[in-house]
Amino acid sequence: MQQAMRDLSELQRRSEELEVLLAKKKRRIAALAQLAYEDDDIKLTLRFVEGLRDACRTALRASRKEWVTVPEIQQVVAELGFPVHELKAPAASITTTVNRLVKDEEVLSRVVGGKREYKWALPKYGASGGLANSMADADRDRAKKRQ
Repeated sequence: MQQAMRDLSELQRRSEELEVLLAKKKRRIAALAQLAYEDDDIKLTLRFVEGLRDACRTALRASRKEWVTVPEIQQVVAELGFPVHELKAPAASITTTVNRLVKDEEVLSRVVGGKREYKWALPKYGASGGLANSMADADRDRAKKRQ
């Protein structure tokens, strides 16, 4: 049992390294796509996330800063290909979603200089949108439904 736990820990560590590379590539591709397809006649759909909750989780994990604001989260969510423009009130939707993540203890919240900031509170298994993070999210969501 102990060896199996050590093996799992090592695999997660290695997975983290690969997922960091994946997250960097996703952000780079999203940035390059914005530069390459600035023409309004060309529509490129890049979707690296499934739903707003997943997009917010990914944005918080992938943040280059420790603490971020809703506008910063919104920018990353849009970069990841989530259709922010289709939301009636994007900032309000993101705020509500992130506050639910705070309630679920996945995210920390603080107020600095009158502005609310957020930080991912759980372990980061490498790339923000990677398999290990998706599995951890799914496990938390299933556990929540059972309650």
